[in-house]
Formats: sequence, C-alpha cells, structure tokens
Amino acid sequence: MDAQVVYKLFPLNAAGGVGKKVVLDQDEEGTPDLRPEEGVLFETIEKLTMLHEAGAHPTEIVALSDTGDYLIAKQPLAFPMADTLEGCKAALAAQRDGALKAICAVTPRAPLRRSVSVVWLNETAWLVSDLHVGNVMLDQRGTPTIIDALVGVVTPAAIRRFGWLRQAIEDAQALREGRIPAVRPEFGDGDDAEL
Repeated sequence: MDAQVVYKLFPLNAAGGVGKKVVLDQDEEGTPDLRPEEGVLFETIEKLTMLHEAGAHPTEIVALSDTGDYLIAKQPLAFPMADTLEGCKAALAAQRDGALKAICAVTPRAPLRRSVSVVWLNETAWLVSDLHVGNVMLDQRGTPTIIDALVGVVTPAAIRRFGWLRQAIEDAQALREGRIPAVRPEFGDGDDAEL
C-alpha cells in the first residue's frame, strides 16, 4: 500500500547550519530589508514546529540522521494546483491567500521588495515568506496549504522600528484569538481637514 507521505531532508551546510530563515532589518538608508539567512538546527526545528502548530501542512520531525548531517521530517503527500502558467499565476494567488488564512496570517502593506506575512503563535510574532508555487500546494482534501516557507521570529528591534509591523502583529494576534482585526485607514482615506 502506498504510504502517501514525503520525507524531507534538511542537510547540514558547509557553515554548520541547517536550513534557512528570514530576517527583517533595515539597510543603510533605513529602508526595511527582508532577507534570507542561514539557519541553525534549532531554528529549523522551530520553523517546522511553528508551521505545523499554526495550521500549515502537518509535519512530523522524525530524527537526525545517524551521521548527524540531516534533519529528517515527514509530511502527508501534497499536490500542485494548476496545469498552465497563466492559470498557475491566478490560482497561486488564490491558493496562497487560502493557505495564509489557514494559519491566521496577516500580510501587511509594507515597503518591501519581497512579500511577507505575520503570524502570532505561542505569544510570539513570526515572519513567513517565500510562498512560491513549490511551497504552497493542495492537501489531500484539495485545500490550500503551506508545505514550506522561510520563517523567522520578529525581533524587538524590528517591532520598535516599523509601525506597519506592529499593526500586523496586533491583527495577527486578533485573528489567532478569534477576534476581528482593527479596521485601519489606508493612505488617502483620512479627511484632509484633519491634516
């Protein structure tokens, strides 16, 4: 009988890390900068655990390989969604939105070159990024799900620096707690007389 599972191997890299994480900081000009960085074993385990607990595709951490150079995880089989490139772009956007909704994520309007979403889980704010066609798929019921992503803990420094991030965290926390996020005016929605 076909087990319908996928084993994922996260190799130890040349620098001694395992996997990647996402970091939000600012560049020399003070512009927000979202970038991938090498992760360590603990951060990769945190990522897999967070995505699983948040409601992404179920993931089981199996073990370290006997040689200690691979972290092994297991997931149920997931499926791609579109068969044409044009259909793929439209379907991926809808699928990504559905997968983000499943983990109670908020995608802020942020001045970043890469898209990022914020998740509140276990009293911690997390960044979730890199949701391309290979990382967002369909589960066995046909429901959009995140099978992998770049993830990172939001740092206190980033919270202090970026107002849009603080708002996204508040909204993500509200969603996680079953509350409706605050209605926030968008740029240009205010009364000019109040300026």
